[in-house]
Amino acid sequence: MGLQVVNDRWYLYLGPFWDSGVTVLDVTDPTSPELVRWVQAPENTWHFQVQVADGKMITGLERIEHEVWGLDRSKPSEEGIYVWDVSDATDPKQLAHWRSGSPGGTHRNYYDGGKSAWVYRKRLTSAGNTVTW
Repeated sequence: MGLQVVNDRWYLYLGPFWDSGVTVLDVTDPTSPELVRWVQAPENTWHFQVQVADGKMITGLERIEHEVWGLDRSKPSEEGIYVWDVSDATDPKQLAHWRSGSPGGTHRNYYDGGKSAWVYRKRLTSAGNTVTW
């Protein structure tokens, strides 16, 4: 999950486990969070690794691992990360797609601002990668 403040409003970005996408909530009043956007993930792909900093959001693209969680083995999935512009907190715009080369996608990614993110490729190598855009 990621959190940012834009124009004195607090926005929380959540990658839910059971739904493939990102929920954007206005949590300025934490007793009454408001849904402001749903960003759909690609088919057969989880988006629950979400990091937000410097007006950018990084979402990991990870293959859903089992049918009980919604996997359809007859369909492809995406892998790598998406980089988003979230300077307009309620309207994320995809800027880039970095492909990891790993069919399992990425997991345990880290981004704290700037032009680089730490990305861990699943099942291809045990080493992570620094991705710069």
